[in-house]
Amino acid sequence: MPSKAFTEFRKNIADVDNLISSHRILNNGGRGKKGLGHITRSGIVMLCATWELYIESLLCESLEIILNRKTTPKDLPTIVKKTLVKLVKEDKHELKPIELAGNGWRETLLNYAKTETELLHTPKSTKLDILYKRYLGMPEFSSLWSTSSSDLDDFVGKRGEIAHKGRQARYIKIGELKADRQIIYDLVTEVDKQILDYLMRVDPMMAQPWRRTY
Repeated sequence: MPSKAFTEFRKNIADVDNLISSHRILNNGGRGKKGLGHITRSGIVMLCATWELYIESLLCESLEIILNRKTTPKDLPTIVKKTLVKLVKEDKHELKPIELAGNGWRETLLNYAKTETELLHTPKSTKLDILYKRYLGMPEFSSLWSTSSSDLDDFVGKRGEIAHKGRQARYIKIGELKADRQIIYDLVTEVDKQILDYLMRVDPMMAQPWRRTY
């Protein structure tokens, strides 16, 4: 099986596929605009939500795998150790350092990661680079993609335009939705492999946590 995040992604993207199918049925094979922009706009919003949920879930799933393999916080990648120290120092709860005792440091770091991913909202490449560096110690995450980061950022920006302008946003053709769907699916497939490879580099003795996606 692939990662848990990828398994859920496959389930969630079915909603996008159903919207594409609905468009085909309602369009009845015709060409041109048929007043179906609400379907394609919904498809873009749903697709972006599916991408956001995947990339957030994958981060937490991967961090949990790393944490479960480490005996003490000293064993974490250097960047991740610095993240934990910085967040605890900046925490408004003055007794926060006490929570690090025993195995508490694992839960503390994971909770910080979950909180930060929940505040993401705009899953563009630059923000993902920061998150994956802070919590996995992975430098320049998006630079590893064969998919252009600008393609992803343009797509996420499109979702933002729809969210802020609604019906006033530019018309989305069904071909554009299909193309974006393929971009996201290919990117998720690639990212799942990249993170797996990274986890195995961080801890070569680790049993492979999931299978490669194809």
